[in-house]
Amino acid sequence: SETPVGDSTSFALTPDNTQIQFIGTHNKDEPDPRTCEFTDFSGEATIAADGSVTAISVEIQANAITTFNENLTTHLKNEDFLDVRVHETITFETTGIDAGDDGATLNGNLTLMGTTKEVSFPADVSVADGQLSLTGSLTILRSEYGMDKKLEDVNDEVQINITVGG
Repeated sequence: SETPVGDSTSFALTPDNTQIQFIGTHNKDEPDPRTCEFTDFSGEATIAADGSVTAISVEIQANAITTFNENLTTHLKNEDFLDVRVHETITFETTGIDAGDDGATLNGNLTLMGTTKEVSFPADVSVADGQLSLTGSLTILRSEYGMDKKLEDVNDEVQINITVGG
C-alpha cells in the first residue's frame, strides 16, 4: 500500500507482501538446513519520485518465529538463541542504498538481541506501478549478536533472506 509523502511515497512492508526468513545449519540432526520465518513485523520503504528506493526500515516481533517443528520453535525463542522475553524486537534500518547496474547494495543497522551492527548486502530492487519488488540475502555471525550458545551444534553463520512482492 502506498502513502504519498511530499515528493516520495511510503510503501508499507507487511507479512502480506513481504517474507523474512533465516536459515541455520545444524551439525547433527536432520533436516539441514533449517529454514525459519518471522510472521509478525511492520516496516516501510520510501520511494522517491524517480522510482528509486531511498530508505527501508523494519521492526520484527522476535516471538513471531515459526519453524517446521514446535520444539525447535520453542528452543529458538529461549535464552540459547533469540531470548524473546528479554529482546522482543529485531530491527533493520538503512543508512544508505547504493544503486548499481546489476542491482543495489543496502547498507544499514541490524539490531538483534540488543546489539546493533552495520550490515551491507546486495539486493535486486525495482518499483513498477507503485509496487516494490525486492530480493536480498545477507549472512551474519550469530555470535556477534550475543547468540554464542550451541556453537558446537549449530553453525555460527545464519543466512537471512528478504523478499518483498512477487
